[in-house]
Amino acid sequence: MVMAISTAKVQVMDKETALRLEKNRREQARRHYRYFRNYIDPKFENGRHNLLLAQALEEIELFIRTRGKEGNNRLIVEMPPQYGKTKDVARTFPAFVLGRNPNAHVGIISYGADLADKHSAAVRDLVKTDLYKNLFGDRSVLEIPLELSDTSASKSDWSLGAPHEGGCISRGTGGGLSGNPVDLLVIDDPTKDIDEARSQAHQSKLENWFDSVAVPRLSEWGAIVIVHTRWDPNDLIGQQLRKMVSGDPRATQWKVIYLPALALEEDQYPKTEEEFKENLLRGYFIPMGGDQLGRKPGEALWPWRYSLDYVLEQKANRDPYVFASLHQQLPRSFTGGFFDEQDIKIIEPSEVTPDLTWCAYVDLALGNSKTSDLNAVMPQTLDPKTGMQIGRDLIYERDLNRFLYLLKLEMLEPRNKKVIWGIEGVAFQTLVFDKFRKDPTLAMVAIVKIIPQESKEDRASMVSLAAKQGLFGFIRAPWNQIAIREMLEFPHGQHDDIVDTVSGGRLMIAKNSQKRESRIL
Repeated sequence: MVMAISTAKVQVMDKETALRLEKNRREQARRHYRYFRNYIDPKFENGRHNLLLAQALEEIELFIRTRGKEGNNRLIVEMPPQYGKTKDVARTFPAFVLGRNPNAHVGIISYGADLADKHSAAVRDLVKTDLYKNLFGDRSVLEIPLELSDTSASKSDWSLGAPHEGGCISRGTGGGLSGNPVDLLVIDDPTKDIDEARSQAHQSKLENWFDSVAVPRLSEWGAIVIVHTRWDPNDLIGQQLRKMVSGDPRATQWKVIYLPALALEEDQYPKTEEEFKENLLRGYFIPMGGDQLGRKPGEALWPWRYSLDYVLEQKANRDPYVFASLHQQLPRSFTGGFFDEQDIKIIEPSEVTPDLTWCAYVDLALGNSKTSDLNAVMPQTLDPKTGMQIGRDLIYERDLNRFLYLLKLEMLEPRNKKVIWGIEGVAFQTLVFDKFRKDPTLAMVAIVKIIPQESKEDRASMVSLAAKQGLFGFIRAPWNQIAIREMLEFPHGQHDDIVDTVSGGRLMIAKNSQKRESRIL
């Protein structure tokens, strides 16, 4: 009898303990995203990278909940595929935000509406589960439980039931975001594949959509999370990174979680603020101070899921550019062999010796279609103090008439008094040369006729040699990445106009120097 009573007491105590533990688990899950994630998915096992992401996402929710008084409103997530980032950001986290902010509006964007709808449906289905209801629904202790409205059958547009006003919409990139302002905008994989990612037309379209459609739909305390595979330095993430160092004090500063599959070598992490900003200008983020998880060089990100041997095998059997983009989140433009990215320097205007003579080779093209060549000109000089070939003030325009208009304006700029302008004296270019030489407003401008004899490759090889010696660069400007990209892809890229003006300018410098030497002799 005594034994029976004791057993009963133990059972009661165990039940009370279990209830108390469950109550604590629910309270923690309602307050913190990392515990919420574990509660609604009991099989989920945290990795260190998951915990870092959870902390960053909590800052996003805090910003929304406090209406901008606390937390962070801009987050970029860079991780390899299959490390849980999409499930976290696009499927689980929005449900957490709605639970704590039932009047919030969530927008989920992907490259296609079908994928975005799947994310939205996953959030909706999570809200319907008993585990979620334990925290925020009719099984919780909340005075006004959260539930779906009776009309929320759609995957792409659904809402919570009254009196709550929150809900979720999903769209493909390029789609409209009509309706209420968005408080949380999740952009997951806005680009379909590597071919689309490397398309300049797609990059421009995506940037325009982000600036003119996505951002204007945010509420005053709205937040954005961007997550996607880095296929190109000028993808959506790269575009935002460069804007961070545009020089505008109001430029948006993004928090970035950068976790490559293999921790970088020590010499790859920037040591100075200048090096850090230089990477941003090139379209990729590498944190100062080393790996964000404190890993040693070469250490795997999720070793008990993807071992070091497995990741190294992936590295050995994939194209270096693909592995760098897919696993290391360090996108590089595919190179044609003439130029490497690290060979092209970015130079501050203050570092250039003043009063130098500049040579500008005008590369002209006919045609206004999207596939036709562009017109380009970029003054070049050879700094005698450093031996550097330096380019500045790129004009890059497809429409010939507009290009000639801009070219004339540049020729008349006071800072260009010492520029020698070279125009080819063959085919239709001769007409342009004659027109400019006869223009009385250009009487004091040095314009010379160029008869090209060397091939494009031969001219480019002169610049390539200087670059390999660390003696080639551009004065810092917004167009730097456009020029670098074309040079890396030469001679296999779609365009070679910038390479032509750069290498033609180098040839003009050499010939101008020979003429001076012959006069001296």
